[in-house]
This record gives sequence, structure tokens and C-alpha cells, in this order.
Amino acid sequence: MREERISDAELIERLHKCLAGERVVVVTESARYPARVQHVGATGLKVIPEPALEGSHGAPGDLEGHMVSFGDVESVELDGVRYLREG
Repeated sequence: MREERISDAELIERLHKCLAGERVVVVTESARYPARVQHVGATGLKVIPEPALEGSHGAPGDLEGHMVSFGDVESVELDGVRYLREG
């Protein structure tokens, strides 16, 4: 997978175009984890951490995600490219 460093504004623009299931890496003060997009909102994303998905065998929609701000997203993978926040 190719990696490309982009500005915060470009990363947010790409996040607004995400569909459910796209992979992101979330970084907060207490954790860093890969997650899948459940929903894109005006100020952030609703994500499901990948470790929670590993044990799930239920129907779609059984897992409830949590909201993270766009600023908490370190990278997003789209069309074979990993877009990383500059810095």
C-alpha cells in the first residue's frame, strides 16, 4: 500500500468522503487503535474499533460505535492509499 502525507484540511476532506467500513487509525490521549468507519458526521466520525469487530458474529448493526473528532484521526485508507496526517 502506498502512503501519502497530506495536510489536516486534506485529511478532513477525504474523511468527509468515507463510506461505512473504511479503515482509519484513531489516536487519543489514552489510546491508538485501528477502526472502521460506521458513519461520517459534520464534526467527526462514528467508528467501531477493529478489536471489537474480531469477536463479532452478529448481524450488521449489532455493534454500536463511538464518536471521535476529525482531529483524532491519524490516517485513512482509501483506494489502496494510506493518507497520513502531516506532522
